[in-house]
Amino acid sequence: MIERAPLVSAIIPVYNGAAYIRETLESVLSQTYPNMEIVVVNDASTDKTALVLKSYTGRITYIERPINGGVAASRNSGIAASRGDLVAFIDSDDLWLPDRIARGVEAFREHPAAGLVATNTLIQDERSGSRVVSWTRVERTGKRPTQRLLEENFICTSSTLVGRSVLDTEGVFDESFSSAEDYDLWYRIARRFEIVLLEEPLTVWRYRSASFSSNAERMVANVVRFYDKVLAIEEHEDERKIAARRRSEYRFKLGILQSIARDDEAARHTFRLVAKKGAPSLEVAIAIKLHAISPSLFRWVRSKRAGRAQETLTGLDLVV
Repeated sequence: MIERAPLVSAIIPVYNGAAYIRETLESVLSQTYPNMEIVVVNDASTDKTALVLKSYTGRITYIERPINGGVAASRNSGIAASRGDLVAFIDSDDLWLPDRIARGVEAFREHPAAGLVATNTLIQDERSGSRVVSWTRVERTGKRPTQRLLEENFICTSSTLVGRSVLDTEGVFDESFSSAEDYDLWYRIARRFEIVLLEEPLTVWRYRSASFSSNAERMVANVVRFYDKVLAIEEHEDERKIAARRRSEYRFKLGILQSIARDDEAARHTFRLVAKKGAPSLEVAIAIKLHAISPSLFRWVRSKRAGRAQETLTGLDLVV
């Protein structure tokens, strides 16, 4: 049972985030919830991040890593240095609305069996400044929360609040992932604990398409790895079927991205793995055959379907 005003630790990893970290920190410092600590982990930034953070001395716990280790390692360093009963995560370019933590703590009080509480998210296009709600409703596809979560990672990391005891039980972020480390942790938590979703959008995810495009192949490859990990440990047949299908679909996306990068040898290898396990649809099977015949024709066909090769991993339509 959560006590009246548990200490909440806000964990902020940052790498070369001088342009955004001040606004992010101000949104955390403006929370209406009274009992918080803020742990900022500078992951060996080479810009002016350290100089910006110096102005917050006395208001944050500052950790500076000498060697860049990635976001999972940075979050884990922050968790280890924190003292809170509840742990909240926010990326260095995202924002919290003022009641973000207060609403999350209230949800933990109302759901003592919960392991994770996540709010809805506003996705902000950094080019236009426009905002759209991430989801209006998330419906379960099966009896266990893992079944819905395996369909897609609809939980924004910056919207999450996790019990310290849950992290002690399930472990922290898997540092072998360079992305999708959050997906892996949410899945592990969902296997044993209730996940509570708040429909009120209290987090702002600042979406930068250029940043996503540059990392798309790596991100998709890590999602494939996530499904590999699920299939290695998951015992429920329904979950295994979902994971196998989604792995195949993401492998196909990976092959597309490899082909777009003109790494056709890698794309052929990836497509062979998809075909070996059974293509998830007739359309995918035809596309794989087309690539085998003519990679350039394959790329031309995909270019006519602009945007689908680099769609976001969260998506906006989450009701299945």
